This record gives sequence, C-alpha cells and structure tokens, in this order.
Amino acid sequence: MMKRLIMAELKKLKRQKIVFVGYLSILFSIIITFAQQMQIRAGVPEWGGFAEMFFYNNAMLFLPFTVSLIGGYMIDQEYARDTMKNLLVIPVRWRDAIKAKVAVLFLLMVRIALFEMALLLAAGIILKNRPAVLIMAGVCMKALAYNICITLGILPVILWFGKNGGKYIWGSILSMLVGISGVFVVNGRAADWHPVTVCFSFLSDIYGEKSAMGYLKSGAAIFLYGLLGVLVYWIRYCRESNFQTRSS
Repeated sequence: MMKRLIMAELKKLKRQKIVFVGYLSILFSIIITFAQQMQIRAGVPEWGGFAEMFFYNNAMLFLPFTVSLIGGYMIDQEYARDTMKNLLVIPVRWRDAIKAKVAVLFLLMVRIALFEMALLLAAGIILKNRPAVLIMAGVCMKALAYNICITLGILPVILWFGKNGGKYIWGSILSMLVGISGVFVVNGRAADWHPVTVCFSFLSDIYGEKSAMGYLKSGAAIFLYGLLGVLVYWIRYCRESNFQTRSS
C-alpha cells in the first residue's frame, strides 16, 4: 500500500507547478554565488570556494523556505481540495498518506540535489579551474547531504503548519526566518544545534565545530530533529486518524 501511495504522490507532484519553485531557487542561489565570487576575487574564482559559498547561500537563503513551501503545499492541498474524505473511503489511513507525502518530499530533495550537482559541474567547466574529478564528485555529493539534513530539520515546521488550511505559507515564512537566523549562529557554538546549520560540522570545510564533540553534538541534534518530526506527526495526524477510526 505504501508503495502505491508514494507512486500516486509522485504522479500528483508532476502536475504541481510549485515544484519549479525549488529549481528556480537553486538557479537564484547559483547566480548570487557567481556575483559574490566575482566581487570577492579578482579574476576567475576557485571552484571549491564557489561550491562552499553556494551551499552556504542555499542553506541560509533559499532551501528552508523552498522545502517548507513545497512540503506544506503537498499536505495542505488535501484539505483545500477536500480530497481527504476520498482517501478515507478507499480506505487509506490518513497517517499513511502523510508518510507517503514526506517520503516524496525527500525524493524531491534528491532530485533537486541532482540539479544542484549538474549546475556545480557546469560552473566548474565555466570557471576552468576545477579540481580532480573525485574531489568534484565528493563536493557534489554534499548537495544531497545538505538537502536531506536541512529537510529533516525543517520537517517539524512542515508537519505542524501543513494541516492548518492555508497556514503552510506561514510555515514557509517561519522556515525562511530560521534559515536567515543561521547567519548569526553559524560561527558560534549554537551552529551545532540550529536546524539549518546542524550539518555544517560534517559537511562544511569552513563552518561548524571540527572536533569529536562538535560531531557528537551535531549528530545528536539531527537525531532530535528527526524525533521531533515524529512527535509532531503523531500529534497532528496519528491522533486524528485514531479518532476517525474509533468514530467509524
């Protein structure tokens, strides 16, 4: 059943134009990074520094808002279009439908990460000073890790606001503010606990605490954000599903 739900969500996602917001945000991030690098460095910027700045811009300015907007929209549409009652007739448990939507959101982040990798490789060709292929491949894989970790950190916001009938926009704004707030903590100890910068210890070459304790704190924070997402999911969706089951 879960596989069929995921396939159905993927088909619905293809018809939703809001997905293009994710790709546009990546393009804006690349453009901003190019502009910054050209101002900071005289001549052709180094590809490694370009990639690092791209990840930073994407994490702070674009990705949290984009993830929350798309994820919240996917959940909200079931309420806005009143399709929830059709799902319950099939019958499909509402909590299973939400799990399928979350799974599809993570799959979408994988697709967006592939798009980021393609843009980074294209930037390497344009800059003409790219490093060895293996180094480039490793850096590009960071795009996938960044997307997954940030999505996990923002997931509680998505699940909380997605149910409130149009309030997912407020969740997106909150996620954007959370991302921007990462600018003020990225160089401090709070970076290991912030939902956006929590993965910087593992992934960034510049930011984050590069020590065993820093890695431990970041790992614990990632686990706690995942646990918080499960808790919000249970409070907002499983309890409602259990109530509907008892009522029927």
